Amino acid sequence: MKRMIFSFVIGYVFCLIIMNAMAKNMMGFTNPSKNLAIATYVSNNEQERSVKALIKSIRELSGEYVDCDIYIVLGDPENFPCTSLKGAHIVLLPIEMDKSFAEYPLAIKAYAAAQVEKIIKDNTQSLVWFDPGVIVLNSLDALELEKKYDAAFRPVTLSNNISIPPGEEPNDYWAPIYDLLQIDSKSLTALHTIVDNIEIQPYYNCEVYSLNPKLGVCEDWARVLTMLLKNKEYQENVCTTFLRKLFLHQAVLSGVIDSKVNPERIKPLPLAGGYPFNQHERLPVEKKVSVLNDCAVVIFDYAWDRIPAWMNKIKIDGTLRNWLFDTYLDYLKLNDNLYRIEGSCNSYLVTTSNGSVLIDPAGASVEPSFFKKVMEAFPLRAILLTHAHQDHSNDIALWRDGSDIPVIVQREFKTYFEYQSDFAGLFSRRNAIWSGKPFPGEATHENNSSKEPTVFFADSYEYSLGGITFKMIHTPGETPDHT
Repeated sequence: MKRMIFSFVIGYVFCLIIMNAMAKNMMGFTNPSKNLAIATYVSNNEQERSVKALIKSIRELSGEYVDCDIYIVLGDPENFPCTSLKGAHIVLLPIEMDKSFAEYPLAIKAYAAAQVEKIIKDNTQSLVWFDPGVIVLNSLDALELEKKYDAAFRPVTLSNNISIPPGEEPNDYWAPIYDLLQIDSKSLTALHTIVDNIEIQPYYNCEVYSLNPKLGVCEDWARVLTMLLKNKEYQENVCTTFLRKLFLHQAVLSGVIDSKVNPERIKPLPLAGGYPFNQHERLPVEKKVSVLNDCAVVIFDYAWDRIPAWMNKIKIDGTLRNWLFDTYLDYLKLNDNLYRIEGSCNSYLVTTSNGSVLIDPAGASVEPSFFKKVMEAFPLRAILLTHAHQDHSNDIALWRDGSDIPVIVQREFKTYFEYQSDFAGLFSRRNAIWSGKPFPGEATHENNSSKEPTVFFADSYEYSLGGITFKMIHTPGETPDHT
């Protein structure tokens, strides 16, 4: 009897769960990941590696959105087909854009977004855009529009002399945008830039945002941008600076938002939903995150490519630190046996079946932990130097770590340091003039790198390891020893 009652209760509870799920579905409470699609683009190898990290972050850290559809628009599919990005719920699309716009800074974003919008507008509630260089660390709830909103944006991070104050007549840059979209600038609600806190007419950041694809915002964005890109007079007389070209796509999108979206239906995107990592130091204290774990979405932008020590800028707690370390190490991997990291220079680590070879160690020294991790599996067997400049040749001892491995240079390597020593006074005064600093006292030039090499060659040299041969050829240029 007890067994029958227990079975009845279990069956009853199960029915309630099913009925509740069906009721939620009928009321519109469906799987959040099916209401939201993500779009981005790739035009080169660096962006492919960045988007690979973005996909990993969505699939592993985005909570309920882990299986959402991801659309990747390929800016150069012939040279970068991005086969490494293929996977479930991932769609690769060759760009549909006038070829003459391909070199215009960031114009591809408008056309890529419009292309995805057209595909998903009938069956998706939220079109989320992420630039390459963005990483997801937590749930994407802040970008989910549901039915209450038509867009989720935050203001631009910096004014950059592009924005205009509230109430001011549109200048030669903004006036054509407002005219094409029939916007009355006096009716616009003011915003404030994130870092410099300047009051501006609506001007939105478009590295991370969300839109209702049914409104056709991206379609209008591409249409108006096309008109301005084809306007020869506007391009030649107005877009005369790099910044005006760089941010034209963003200005046009801001205008389209003003013309098509009711301000009350714009969901303010919290700063943690699109955190400007590279501006962390400049943010007011009250806006800074104390730990990166608190962010849902982080805009790393160029940090991963140019700031190897980026993990030291903001505190990262627990398992997230290990996750980011491993993800970044994979980003540094250019192919199966080649890593690159850019500090003071580009340092390369080549792995072979018998260990690894480090080329120009100084660039990797600002944060050696990444290459050191690879060397645990592929012990360092040799160091090759392309030339004697200290931004390439410093820190040899750090990488040798007391081991007896060859450090191979062209024989003029020593001559370079002798020359630097002989003319140390001249160089120190010249550098002071260039930098606007006071003249130094008596200058000397001493560098431990000059004492580190163990192998010197004249015209060429070959070093082989694990089936790979490195051929060094003397090509004097930047320095007498340049190789």
